[in-house]
Amino acid sequence: RSVLGRLVGQLAQWNAAVAQRTYDWDQERGKSISTLRRELSEEGPAFLAQVRATVDEGRLDDTFLDVTCDPPRVFTSGGMIAHVLTFAAVRRLVVLGAYEKLGVTDLEAGDPMEWVARTA
Repeated sequence: RSVLGRLVGQLAQWNAAVAQRTYDWDQERGKSISTLRRELSEEGPAFLAQVRATVDEGRLDDTFLDVTCDPPRVFTSGGMIAHVLTFAAVRRLVVLGAYEKLGVTDLEAGDPMEWVARTA
């Protein structure tokens, strides 16, 4: 659950960062699966809308001040998106491995290429 919490939390954290809001890292701990689902249903679409707008408007090289860092740091939008994609992929595989270790073996790898092909 802690890795799932970070998967959802990273979307909330970056949504906050781009909006220059602070983020409480401690609130990611100990959440139920139903809470994580609810938060993902809110944070996921907000993050995706932000990414789509950034790409559509050609703003990948734009910078923003991330006030969720101490001290605050400057990042590019494109770098932030690449960061989220990279670390989300790693965390997703860690979660799948944990489920498999617990005996849950009917989950697919979640390959985006297969998902895109199915939804096209």
